[in-house]
Parts: sequence; structure tokens; C-alpha cells
Amino acid sequence: MDMERLNIRKPLHPKPSRKKTGEFVIPHASYQMSMSAKERFFKVLKDLKLPDGFSTNISKNVREGKLVGLKNHDCHVLMQQLLPLALRTTVAKPVATVLIEYCNFFKELCSKTVELNRLEALEQKILIILCNFEKIFPPAFFDVMVHLTIHLATEAKVVGLIQYRWMYPIERYLLTLKNYIRNNHRPKGSIAEGYLMEEVTTFCARYVHGMETKLNRPVRYEEGPIGVGTSFWMTANESYQAHRFIPFNNENVMSYIEYDKNRLCVPDEVVKAVCMTNLCQSIKKWRNKLKKKYDKKNEEEKKICGDKRLTQEEWDLLVKYWESEEVIESCRRNKVNRSHAQATNTLGSKSIAQHYAEERERFGDDFTVLGSYLSAHRKKDGSYHNTYTQEKCIWIPCLAAIMVVSSGAWGVVGQEGVTCTRGPRMLGLSLSRHRFKRKTKRW
Repeated sequence: MDMERLNIRKPLHPKPSRKKTGEFVIPHASYQMSMSAKERFFKVLKDLKLPDGFSTNISKNVREGKLVGLKNHDCHVLMQQLLPLALRTTVAKPVATVLIEYCNFFKELCSKTVELNRLEALEQKILIILCNFEKIFPPAFFDVMVHLTIHLATEAKVVGLIQYRWMYPIERYLLTLKNYIRNNHRPKGSIAEGYLMEEVTTFCARYVHGMETKLNRPVRYEEGPIGVGTSFWMTANESYQAHRFIPFNNENVMSYIEYDKNRLCVPDEVVKAVCMTNLCQSIKKWRNKLKKKYDKKNEEEKKICGDKRLTQEEWDLLVKYWESEEVIESCRRNKVNRSHAQATNTLGSKSIAQHYAEERERFGDDFTVLGSYLSAHRKKDGSYHNTYTQEKCIWIPCLAAIMVVSSGAWGVVGQEGVTCTRGPRMLGLSLSRHRFKRKTKRW
């Protein structure tokens, strides 16, 4: 009736009832929730799962469509963190927008770091928010507490952050002192005795080891969705799958993979073949490392698995395979073959890097890794140390020429000779990292 006498908020003025004479009907306000909206609002608060120590379990304070038993800190948490979530689908959009801006004002004002220019912006922002409040809520809503929010940002500019001025730490400590009371007739003496006992036990706990004290006592709850975690060693297959899963399921990495596939037009079969080849090489290197460690152990240590990625059963099978007569004979035969198949160079004490540097100064733009490799294995008269070295030095240029001619991806053949733009690692030569030209007379 007061709004009707003041001639404001005409949509909220009482209207005569159509059913009964002499009675009036008060229209619903825009900020009023329907029954279904109230159920959604309280359902959001009821289903909340908050971290330990964040606030009171607010879901227990929701009773029969009401919030009861909230403390001062719970109200702050509700307004700054939870109310913007619950209001999105429960009230009209203009009302929800203004209330969320009001909640964000307090959230930013109570943050740990606030810049001076942000405080000046908050001073102007709160004026607009309160003006929007006057368009929505009736005059009885605006008391002195609502008006005091205008001065909060100015007060923070003068005296500093709110964290150093509010009463929460003092109230928590007063609760701690209150819990010391055992004799209600002598509260002061109980608090003094309890405080002294707390200091003594804390001092003694620092020098007591091997038993549970207040300093090493486990926390009340283990945070996390699945409770306490357990550690274990993955097998080789599980470790490989885990490493492959991360890059191939990352959007940033997949964008580069798709770009390279589209740019190079490589079929999926080729990609799978390359991946399988790399996988086989990695497994082979890993097995060779295990074999070297196995050869250095004594008889007792050989029975114990030396790699945590293998189970004891897998290690026993691997040892049984290594100790078989066929494998022993194969290792002996391969060792003899490797001793005969050694390409002897003619550099002496000179390193291969120094030889490459001299060749690069000598030939300039005509320098190639392949030509330097061949010259390092020839004598001054052009002969070779042994037959294996001669066959290898003759076979490498032929293989390079075949790859260049057979596929344009490896290079092109011109009038001046062979120009390799890309290539694989052949017998220790990294042709993919060097662009080289080779004149016909030097082949």
C-alpha cells in the first residue's frame, strides 16, 4: 500500500480481486521464485560437495525449503561463491544479473590482492548496482546495511585489504579457548591451564619420534574423487600405451599430426608401419640393456628380476631364453661375424668431426657427408684396407643413387649430378640433415 501512496512501482500495486468484492490481490514481483524454482535453488545447495575446511557443510543447513543455522563465514561463502551458481536458472535474467554483479563485487573486494585502479572501478560499479537494485526491490529493502556497501571500496583504499581487518581469525581462536573450559565455575582458570597444556604438548611433540603426535597426525579426510591412491609399477606394455595415449589424445598435438598427414599425404598404413618399426627398435634396445646387465651379474643375482617393469615370471622366461643353447651359439656366431665386418678408416688419431671440417674448407659448396665418408676409408693411393671396406664404400653410393632415381621424395637428378634433399640414416650417415651435391666425376 505504501508504494501505491508514493505512486511508484505500479505493476506491484494491489489490484481488486475478481472473485470476491472488497479483497485485493498482490501481484508477484520479478524477484519472487516459483515453487519449481525454489526446488532447483535448494537442490543446487543440497548436492554441493565442498573441500574439507572450505566452509560448513551447507547441505545440512537446507531444511524444508529454508536455510537455517548459517554462520557469518558461511554467509560470505554462500554469497561470494555459491549464490551466483544457484541463481542462474531460478530467477528472471535481469534480477539474476544484478545479484551476480553484487556477489562479484564482494568476491573481488575480499580477494587476496586488489589493485588500486580496481578499487576505483569498484567504487563506480557499486553505485550502478544499487541503482539497479532500486529498480527491482521495494523501498523497505534498503536499510543502512545496504547503503554501507557504497563505502567499502573507499575504506579498502584508505586502510588496506579486508583480510587484515575482519574478525574471522579472532572468532576461530575464541572458539579454541572456549573448548579449553572444563570447569564452568572457573572459566578463566580452565582457559589458562588448557593454553599451558597446549604449549607443553606442542613443545614435547617436536622431540618425540616414532609415535603419533599432534604434529604428524594424519588429516581427517583424504581429498580426491577416489580416496587414497596406491602406487604400482607398470609393465612395459602398459608404459608404452600410457606414453602413446597422451600425445595421440591431446588436441594441440593432434592438430600438428593432421597437418603433417595432409601436407605429406602419407597413407595410414605407412604411418602404422613406421610406428611398429620404431616400437620394435625400442623393445630391442631395451632387451639389449637387460642382457648387458644380466651378463655382469653373478649366479645368485641373475635369478632376481633387475627391472621393476618386469614381473618375476617374465624375467624367468627371459633368462631361460638367454641360457638356451641356440641363443648362446647365435651370440657366439654374431660376435665372430662382427669382428670380421669392420670398416677400417684411414684417419688415425684424427676425429671424424675434424675430417669433416677439413673437407668442408677444401670443397666449399661441393662438400658432402657421403664424399667425406668415402675419402675417410681410402688410402692415399685409392686402395682400401680390406675387402669388406671396399665393398661397403662401393655399395653406399650405388644405394644412394638408386634411392634418388626411384623416388622424387629423396631428391632429383640434374645435369650436374645428384642432389639429395631428404634421405634416411644409412649405415651411420645422416643424409636427412645435410643437403649435398655430388658431381659426376667425384662418384
